[in-house]
Parts: sequence; C-alpha cells; structure tokens
Amino acid sequence: DTTALPGIAYTYSLRCNSRFGLTFPVTDTGWRGLSAPLGFAASDNLTDMVSMAWANTSGATGYQITRTGGSGTTTFNSVANLYLDTTAEVGVTYTYSVKATCALGSSAASATNTGIRVAGFRMAGAPGVAGAAGTSGAGASGGRNADGAPGTDDAGAADDDSYGRFGPRTWLVDGIKLETGLFVMGARDRLVVALRDPASAADASMLVVTGDASLAGELVVAFDGYEPKAGDRWTIVLAARLDGDFRTVHVPALPEGLRLEAVPMGATFEVRVVSSQE
Repeated sequence: DTTALPGIAYTYSLRCNSRFGLTFPVTDTGWRGLSAPLGFAASDNLTDMVSMAWANTSGATGYQITRTGGSGTTTFNSVANLYLDTTAEVGVTYTYSVKATCALGSSAASATNTGIRVAGFRMAGAPGVAGAAGTSGAGASGGRNADGAPGTDDAGAADDDSYGRFGPRTWLVDGIKLETGLFVMGARDRLVVALRDPASAADASMLVVTGDASLAGELVVAFDGYEPKAGDRWTIVLAARLDGDFRTVHVPALPEGLRLEAVPMGATFEVRVVSSQE
C-alpha cells in the first residue's frame, strides 16, 4: 500500500472469495514508518545555547533529540523541528542526533552533528595604538606555534599601510574571541589574548576564529591575573576560510620549571603549560 501516509495506523481486512461466497474477514493493523529527519545541524557559535534545526518529517508529531558528551547521554523532546539546548556546558563539544516520533513509534536517527556553546567575549579595537599593555613576557616565535622558545621577532618586515592615517590596530580580547564574519588583520596589527585560569574560568578556550579571516600582524598571549601551573590548557580553533598566518607569536614568561607548548590537532590545537622536564 504505497498510498498509506507515514505515522497513521490503518486497519486492513482480507476475505477470500470462493464459489461458495466470501469468507469471514481477518483483520490486522499496519502503519508506514517515519523517515529519519534530514538536514540536521547544530550550532557552534552561540554563547547562551546550542541551537539545532532540521527539516520537518511527514507524519511526525514530535521529535526526540539525543546528546552525547560531557557528563553522558541526555535526551530532549521537541514538538517543532527546532531545539535550543540551554543546558549545554560552555566549551564542551557535544554530538547530537534527532528522531521523528509519533504515537506509533519513532524513526531511525538522523545523521549526527556536533555543536558547542562558546563563552562570551569582549573585544575592543584601539586604532593607532602600537604595541599592547598587559603582556607578561616577550618570547617570540614565527607562525602559530607558541612553544615559548626564543625566536626571531621580524618586526622589520614590510608594514601594511592599507589603513592609512588610522595606523596599526591593537585588538584586545577578553578570554575568547568568536569571529563569524570577515576579520582582517594587517601586517602591523596586533591581537592580544588574555588566558584565564582554566580551573575557575567559565570557559577554558583561548581563541576561536571561524568564517572569513585574514591573519597577519602579531599574536600576543598574556596571563589574566593568575600564576600558571603545569596541566593548564586552552584550545585554539581555526576553522573555515583562513588566509595568511600570524607573522609573530609572543608568549608570556613562565615560572621557572614550566614552559608552553602547542599541540596541533588538525584545525584545532591545544596550548598547554607543562614541566620543563617533560
């Protein structure tokens, strides 16, 4: 019966026709299953929730969302093809999927998608300011590898005068930066990121860059009013369409016996405080 609608119970009867007439009917019920939801996607750029949406499923009267990650597996219910997970913890990457439901049962699960709730941030541009306050050291290395080893500060490279009378800019970032639009750093610009104590901060992330970004200039890392200890770590996420690289990375001085290292993990890498003996 290809004309049956999904999610509706039908009663069918069958009688045999013979030369003596019709037999008594035998009956049974049947229903056409729901299709797994399509187009399921979870957000990774909101500060107060993880938002999910998907296409409506024919015959569905509701949906069941499954979340794995963090403290375990959790399920949520929604009557619409949208759900806002406000219980997601900041900085934790969750894996989500959704099933369509009706009174008769549920569909197979949709394709999974990951989502993350990011920390809020405060960013202020300071046109015409050369350099940045708040750095607690000045080791330098080329590229993005903030390994704490002395390197070459190539401040003598050709400057970018594209900003004309505005001069170089210093971007001051509080905790985490989330960029979903076009973000352009000139060769004379400087991005300052303050690392918080992972044990007490709401988010352990350091910097997130998504969308269209052109990275030049300098990245300055500083500690935000606490003494770092071995085991502290932050995550840097560089995703989507990126062009260029930080010309110089300045890392802060560490107490004796400690050092910073950067561990690449694809488009993500961790900055860690480790013992100098490791």
